[in-house]
Amino acid sequence: VGPLSAAAAERLIGLGIPVDAYLRLPLQVDEADLRRADLVVALKGTEHRPLLVERHPEWVERVEYWEVHDVYDAPPEEALPAIERAVRDLASRLRERGTGSAGG
Repeated sequence: VGPLSAAAAERLIGLGIPVDAYLRLPLQVDEADLRRADLVVALKGTEHRPLLVERHPEWVERVEYWEVHDVYDAPPEEALPAIERAVRDLASRLRERGTGSAGG
């Protein structure tokens, strides 16, 4: 319980990503957050889609849903590599889109 799991913090630091400046308790997304974003990713669609349906139905089909299990469903050694793979895939897709589009 807290702003970031110990396992996630350890892995981020191991990847050379500082975490101290970003530590805060989770906040509920609001309409302004969604409007400002170029891309919204929900780490676990089965968990977050119903919340979007209830609170922000116009955004349900605009969110990219991943199925990465949280600590109560999967151990960190399974969930963290799944997040890393998904982030690397996303970065690759964004690079391809950026190089293949006019004004990219």
